[in-house]
Amino acid sequence: MNQDQPRLLMIAYLFPPVQAVSTLRWYHLYQEGRRYFSQITVISARHWRYLHHDPQLKLAFEPHLIPAFDLRGLTLLRQNRPYVPHQLKQRPWVNHLLRLLDAFPFNLLLGDGGIVYILRGYHLGVKLVKKEKITHLISSFRPYSDHAIAWLLKWRFPHLYWIADFRDLHIDPSRPLMYLPTLQRWFNQKIIKRASLVTTVSEGLGQQLRFFHSNIYVLRNGIDPHSSVAENDQQVGSKFVIAYTGSLYPGFQNPALLFEALFNLMQNGLLTAADVQLVYAGKDGDFWQKELEVWNLASIAIDRGMLSLQDARGLQQQSCLNVLLSWATPDLQGILTGKLYEYLAARKPILALVEGAKDPELELILEQTQSGRVFYAADLRELEIFILTAYRNWQKTSGSMPLNPADKLQDFTWPVLMDRLAETIGLLENTVAQSE
Repeated sequence: MNQDQPRLLMIAYLFPPVQAVSTLRWYHLYQEGRRYFSQITVISARHWRYLHHDPQLKLAFEPHLIPAFDLRGLTLLRQNRPYVPHQLKQRPWVNHLLRLLDAFPFNLLLGDGGIVYILRGYHLGVKLVKKEKITHLISSFRPYSDHAIAWLLKWRFPHLYWIADFRDLHIDPSRPLMYLPTLQRWFNQKIIKRASLVTTVSEGLGQQLRFFHSNIYVLRNGIDPHSSVAENDQQVGSKFVIAYTGSLYPGFQNPALLFEALFNLMQNGLLTAADVQLVYAGKDGDFWQKELEVWNLASIAIDRGMLSLQDARGLQQQSCLNVLLSWATPDLQGILTGKLYEYLAARKPILALVEGAKDPELELILEQTQSGRVFYAADLRELEIFILTAYRNWQKTSGSMPLNPADKLQDFTWPVLMDRLAETIGLLENTVAQSE
């Protein structure tokens, strides 16, 4: 950083320790950011107080909380969960409503945060920028209300260095159904172009965002170095555990290839059903169960439901194979969820199933880290061999599994990733200062 006392304002509708996948990224951005900023201040929604908190994400302060009048607050806070249940999404009117709330201008009026959150956030942000002498902003999509607050603050204080982070895409070519697409692109361009730097989680998403901004930086979701399994922590189990921890998105992710492979291996007597345990942990157990019933695998399946971060990591470390479900289209690859990096930290083989087109970015990461393999719809036979090889290794090693090499993970840890981002921001700031 080229400033004497850089100070950061983070704008995050959901912030740790709220138990939501998105907050993991914020948690590490905050923890690592303290090495570069003399002070970090956070604005979040008042929902923060009412949602489930994960003790593993506990921070030693409470963010500045502002009211948010939105649909999530009106309908979901009674159940203390920051997501819409899968069963509810299946209803046509709910699906249309969610699509509407994802589109401008409705996403700013009644989407997550809403206009009350945006205006109150801007008003508080002005006070904080002046009082705390803020130099940098970071906001993240989703929701767009966080970017809207940052956009207003950047307009009011042009000296602010604004990082607009995208862990997801608003205009997503894999989800072509969008209300008023021309208007959505116009709004995206107007808002994003004011950012100093746009960060995102993969090269695939970065290619899409280059339509709206020239300064794109890929800041992947990294590995928490404190959670990586050491050689002497290797877990031993009496079952050959295949686990999937995370959400399911019907129509995009598809576990059917895994279930077919397991069914075939057991039918042919190559896997002993009594040895195998297929574990799911997450909020979409009903969808997982329906797919299991198609392949008559309910007898080897366990649904652990929603787990804390600590318990989820424990399951990943005890597993023999960790299943990663993703998707790709000819126009969009690189759907790299935060789950990938939890699996890398667990150092157990990763079985990745990608629905649709090839995903060379995911393939490259698993190849570089020697952590597993990506399979597609046509790879049933190769998948069966992969599972069978892992099963026989488990049998030979008396119930343990060899760990993936730790030295291959260093470049994917949060400290390394944030050092590179800090260097990039410093170079960009020098360039701007010289041009002025």
